Amino acid sequence: ATLHRWGRRAEVDTRSPFAHTVPVGDGHDIPDVAVVGTGAAASAMVRGFASAGMQVKAIAGRKKSAAESLASREGLGGCLCTADAAEAASSARLVILAVSDGAIAAVSDRIAAASGFRPGSLVVHLSGALPSSVLTSARMSGARIGSMHPLLSFPRGKPPPPLAGAVFAVEGPADSLDDLKSIVKALGAQPVEVAADSKPLYHAAAAMVSNYTVTLLSLGLSLFDSAGVPPGPGEAGLCGLLAGTVLNMKDSGSAAALTGPVARGDVATVEEHIKALKARAPGILPVYAALGLKTVELALRKGTLGAAEAEILKTMFSRHT
Repeated sequence: ATLHRWGRRAEVDTRSPFAHTVPVGDGHDIPDVAVVGTGAAASAMVRGFASAGMQVKAIAGRKKSAAESLASREGLGGCLCTADAAEAASSARLVILAVSDGAIAAVSDRIAAASGFRPGSLVVHLSGALPSSVLTSARMSGARIGSMHPLLSFPRGKPPPPLAGAVFAVEGPADSLDDLKSIVKALGAQPVEVAADSKPLYHAAAAMVSNYTVTLLSLGLSLFDSAGVPPGPGEAGLCGLLAGTVLNMKDSGSAAALTGPVARGDVATVEEHIKALKARAPGILPVYAALGLKTVELALRKGTLGAAEAEILKTMFSRHT
């Protein structure tokens, strides 16, 4: 049997427990797209698809007005705007579920129950933590499934960041992976394949670097406040320091970019830090010490920290973790 998948002839693999399509030939054309969701991630995807020359045929939101607002901001005059996710999904061959992690399965189930998924279409969610298998109802409807997570921060109330140049983690069954990678490349981004059972670990890394950096800055500002540094210059200074560190990491790698007292084995300075924290910010001391232990490991890899100083620093930090 044959189907037309994304405008190409394709064979149906009847051996699979779910009917799905296998591409004929090596080409991967880019389909029209429907986006379910109107939040920050949805806005970024709509803008990215439109900038890449892909046709955004439909946007669905909880309220039709939210979909209309997003379409208007992106200049999509002919786009179907609706509060009916199934109506939006049925209009396109690529369906992006840009909804919260907790809503992905329920939205997929609701669309499937309304026969909103086209056979052979590709249904994709954007979660960094969840596997594509949460879209089982779409798979059982004859659609292919996958996930692609943009490694970006989407702050509320701010313009969406550009997708071009970003890294996307892609995951899904074998019949979807090539097309997922092609879509990401069409957006001007870089696909990286992550196995389904590794997604929680991948997402933990992203959360540590993005979310916990904000926490560290907040703790730093708290220490600055105790030291008498005004909030405005303090925040500007720490953000500038962080930006410089990130640039150094991009240029040289994490170990080579490491500087500071631990990297150079300056035991006396670290000892002064610990005394000050113990006296004036004891609640922050365990965080400082735990990160210090990991920094010792990194400094040893860099090769700038001697074994004797490393042992002294480990003992000092271990007393306060």
